Amino acid sequence: TGQTVPTIWFHHCYKGVIQHNAVYDSEALSHNGDGMSYDFDNNCEQCTLQYNYSHNNRGGFLLLMGSATDNIARYNVSENDHTHILVFLCDVTANNQIYNNVFYVTDTTYIIPRAHVRDNVFIAAGNAHIEIKDLPDKTTWRAQPWRPESGILLHNCYAGNCTVPPQDTSGYTTAPHDLNYYKSNYLK
Repeated sequence: TGQTVPTIWFHHCYKGVIQHNAVYDSEALSHNGDGMSYDFDNNCEQCTLQYNYSHNNRGGFLLLMGSATDNIARYNVSENDHTHILVFLCDVTANNQIYNNVFYVTDTTYIIPRAHVRDNVFIAAGNAHIEIKDLPDKTTWRAQPWRPESGILLHNCYAGNCTVPPQDTSGYTTAPHDLNYYKSNYLK
């Protein structure tokens, strides 16, 4: 904890696996946008992030750098990660797959889904919202408005205070399960 870079990350890695970890309370520096739990950094290919728990990380849950390709993030639970829960600096054609994860927030946050983001559960409790944005301006680290070519959102579930964003044409809403339900079913 207390890190200012992603806590667990691969760099120049082929077929690496990150699994069965809990990352919490990481900090972030304002000038670099880091502080997330996990990262597939430069030149990561065919790596897998699965069965991990993340909570209260200032920089969010997952970072994908521009040269990360064919990676998978699945069966993870992110609880109250802040600022931006998903930041993908890669192109959607890099074929990174984000599916069957649960993202639960009580503070407004955003995602930059420059990947295939499908079959996940996004839950915003209370007055929180989850916004869809695009790559940040590198001088201010403020996310820019969404562009349609930026990513693919398919069949994600939006619960609590979340509404289906127009970018997810097959998304749906439902009443959320208790967070412990997801933890017991995803973190095996």
